[in-house]
Amino acid sequence: MRNTRLLLLGLALPITAGFFACDTGKGAPSATVRDSAGVTIVENHTGSWRDEHAWRVSPEPSLNIGVLEGAPEYQLYQVRSALRLSNGNIVVAASNELRFFDANGRYLSTSGREGGGPGEFQSLGWIKPHLGDSIVAYDFSQRRVSLFESTGSFGRSYNVTPEGESGFVMGENVFEDGTLLVKAPQLFRGGISDGAARHEEDFFIYSNEGEFLDSVATFPGPDQFIRTGGDGERRFVAVTTPPFGKETVMDVFGGCFYFGSADTYEVGRYSKDGTLEMLVRRDQEPRPVTESDIASYVAQELEDIEDDNALRDKRDTFEEMPSPDFMPAYRGIKLDDVGNLWVQEFDPDEDAPSVWTVFDPEGQLLGPVTLAAGFEVNQIGDDFLLGVWRDDYDVEHVHMYGLIKPELGER
Repeated sequence: MRNTRLLLLGLALPITAGFFACDTGKGAPSATVRDSAGVTIVENHTGSWRDEHAWRVSPEPSLNIGVLEGAPEYQLYQVRSALRLSNGNIVVAASNELRFFDANGRYLSTSGREGGGPGEFQSLGWIKPHLGDSIVAYDFSQRRVSLFESTGSFGRSYNVTPEGESGFVMGENVFEDGTLLVKAPQLFRGGISDGAARHEEDFFIYSNEGEFLDSVATFPGPDQFIRTGGDGERRFVAVTTPPFGKETVMDVFGGCFYFGSADTYEVGRYSKDGTLEMLVRRDQEPRPVTESDIASYVAQELEDIEDDNALRDKRDTFEEMPSPDFMPAYRGIKLDDVGNLWVQEFDPDEDAPSVWTVFDPEGQLLGPVTLAAGFEVNQIGDDFLLGVWRDDYDVEHVHMYGLIKPELGER
């Protein structure tokens, strides 16, 4: 078991080797790559795509699953995740069940239902490919992993909870060998105090049978603001995400995982045992948070609260919160099916189209890809994007878009 705890974000590591630059052909290097104590550090300055080689997304979805009115199997509610299998079929995790559709969006079958028995769910969180074309599904309430065949047949299930911890399996963090990356937040460890906090989170590896294998690392958790109150048995703890709070992000590809704290524009790639292998960075000035930004954020958070007491309490909470100096460096990350790193740029306007910056498997910046406003991407394949979108009636749809990659040619 590894006893060393890692806290490796924003490192300034000494240079132990030379560096080389990748030239875009325009006279300026697009990236500087160097080695520092065995860690590859990629400093990205500009993207390497020329306009004619930039990737783009088809303007209209090639697949739509979801209706306002119609057969119940096509009415989607509480979609947690969508997955395209190797045969082209689509699996949608929604309403505590798995719905299977063919490549054209035609309904095939349903597996699972709400409940506590084998193959049932109380809070279905996410699905992911597992050892070929089987499917792993995770239930947050029961902290239970369930395995299904690609046809929807239930296989087996097991629970994963670190001993003495409130651990849970993070979304889509399943390694290629079926082992799981499990997170255990330290929020309530050592007592709770009021105010702004960023508690650490421990990470562990569990086998695909639910057996503890190893401790991996400790990383910063998300920004939080904590209020306690009451007395005796009526005490409460309220945990709120502050305006423009930084969220920690993680994803898995093959036998490694990527982690970012959003403090700076930096994402680390780690081996499965927690060893830092590569730091991917991008030259980008942090965006300051203005008083107008805070006012707009708070107004949006309060606009749907109708109860006067709840409104007053929420407003008081925001007034007690310290304001951040800068916006998060980014909003999220995603690894596509071929190992490219996609970083979602942070935009305080969540209704705007999302911009994702793509880095190749060596950590070098390729360029931006813009996705439709409101489209939450679940899976990025070599030539498609699959995810969830809500229409003007708040109806959930699963959409698939084509990912068009003109030949890059010579960089």
